[in-house]
Amino acid sequence: MKYYKTDSRRISFTEYWHMASTVRGFLLASFNKIIGKQMDFVKGIAEPNSLREKIIPPASIPATILANLDSGIAELKRLGFDQFWYYSGSKESLYSGVGYSVQAMHASRQTIGKIVFIVVKNRQSFSFGFVSQLGDERFYFTTNNRRKFNPAPKHFGLRKLGTTSGQLWNFHRKRLESLNRRGESVKTFADFNDMVESDNLYIKQNFEDKIRRGIWVEMTDAEVAACKAQLVERAS
Repeated sequence: MKYYKTDSRRISFTEYWHMASTVRGFLLASFNKIIGKQMDFVKGIAEPNSLREKIIPPASIPATILANLDSGIAELKRLGFDQFWYYSGSKESLYSGVGYSVQAMHASRQTIGKIVFIVVKNRQSFSFGFVSQLGDERFYFTTNNRRKFNPAPKHFGLRKLGTTSGQLWNFHRKRLESLNRRGESVKTFADFNDMVESDNLYIKQNFEDKIRRGIWVEMTDAEVAACKAQLVERAS
């Protein structure tokens, strides 16, 4: 398992603008970027693994988080999604925070749905996302999650903060219909394994783009060991 840390100097000004919660935060990050100062950003990011390895039973999820995920599943069922899997990548990561998610597949077998619940310190986020694969390994996504990093070169989509899952699905469905009219082919998943391979490619493209840009930098064995020791210390 490889682990990565963030090189804050390689993050663009545009990305800092979207990531910052205040103008002061944006200005501070921009100043540090200009002078080449590395900031204390996230480290201990695990390389991505397949959904198959991350699936967990619902009984292993804290009750309050499970209730949120299940309410999201109920919403997606009304939109035509009919297969669901709970998963988490938290056990591989070495940074503080908890993340649980649901992967869903629409009855059309052309769209992956994602419900994501993340807790970092005292902050919580709950979001929906929809992803469909097009030709030439391109992906169209729609989400109500805020923008942070720029999308990978083969990813394009729409962000609508504050929208419901139903509104978001309507945007996604209409765009797929528009793409179809233009002659764009939308991949239909043959089965679970086909959907997983598509999802793996989507995540891989995102991750490799950050490595290519120098945002994610592989950690040394000593850095990984220090990160693990800090986790043990926090837990004790």
